[in-house]
Amino acid sequence: MLSEVAFKELQIYKDFYHVAEMPNFESISEKEKIDKKDWKELIVAINRTYNNFTERLKTFYPGISEQELRICILIKIIIPPIGIAELTSHSKQAITSSRRKLYERTHIQSSTPDS
Repeated sequence: MLSEVAFKELQIYKDFYHVAEMPNFESISEKEKIDKKDWKELIVAINRTYNNFTERLKTFYPGISEQELRICILIKIIIPPIGIAELTSHSKQAITSSRRKLYERTHIQSSTPDS
């Protein structure tokens, strides 16, 4: 829990929330766009905070695409679908569809994207 609190204080976390246009994050970052360097930095921070989260996902689901991995990361840090769409340059409908497919692959059953 302490590492999660520390994670939320990192500038990279704040940058992602700012670019995703999350409420109350307007004044904490000047970042306007997320680039590959930012994704790499976020992945390092996520793995440090959540016990190699991305590596465990890749182990359990070897066919996971970079886009799907990014969606999982953003879900992990509780960014809603509209923010995920903004950060990944996809439509909200595409994100909803990807979330549904990810759930079906990881849980071997159909469900709603919210699941």
